Amino acid sequence: MFKKAFFIILALLMSAQITQGQTKLSKGDQTNLTKFIAGNITWTLFHELGHGLVSLYDIPILAKEEDAVDNFATISLLLQETEQADRFLEETAYGWFLMAEHGAVKGIELNFSDDHSLDEQRAFQTICFMYGADPKKFERFVELMGLPEERIENCERDFSAAMLSWDKVLKPQLLKNNEVNNQLLIQYQKAKKGQEKYKNIVQKSKLFEIIKADIEQKYKLPVDVMIEAMSCGEPNAFWDPNTNKVTLCYELVAEFEKLFLFDLTQAAKQ
Repeated sequence: MFKKAFFIILALLMSAQITQGQTKLSKGDQTNLTKFIAGNITWTLFHELGHGLVSLYDIPILAKEEDAVDNFATISLLLQETEQADRFLEETAYGWFLMAEHGAVKGIELNFSDDHSLDEQRAFQTICFMYGADPKKFERFVELMGLPEERIENCERDFSAAMLSWDKVLKPQLLKNNEVNNQLLIQYQKAKKGQEKYKNIVQKSKLFEIIKADIEQKYKLPVDVMIEAMSCGEPNAFWDPNTNKVTLCYELVAEFEKLFLFDLTQAAKQ
């Protein structure tokens, strides 16, 4: 199943200079913001496509589906085995910590009834799988993020079990040599006023096109599937089983930007 692939992300082109208030970001901060946004978009798309595969192939899920497709997204990036994919996972894990910190600062109560795990739980799960896949490569990052030793002890086992489980359920869906496949279509909807730069970020990055090639070359799609970017009125991304479509909202890209700028603000206070 999870075949290795060259996952080479083109430099994310940002045509608009992002500012924090009236102050322009430094070149280094601009570069880091670019990587942060690209990493979080990529992981999010694999997460939603995980929902899509569960739906299209009627895959049995024995616990929370959100946790299962979190694992799918992380495993998909880990098995690319490229520095770019590894960095994207680091940005994703850090993003979950920032969401938790931002919520705490804003006084947002934790939602224990949500079908997603808590932000910090999702961060630590991602980090644990990173360590489980390659302890030596990710040892320093795991240490920096503060994954407890008692959790680290189980990470290799947990990663292996999740990878083998996904491999087993997806193996029958692998695309065979010379087999004609359906398509993963791409569509960029017009952005609402004020969101044009976020459409520009998504479209010029070619992230959709790279993920399209990765999925189409691996799995036999029973129907055409679409990845769409659009203005939704809220920061979100979701899979719609009625239309076989993954939607990434421009508002979510703006939310990733906001989180990064929040981190800069918090760091400046220290």
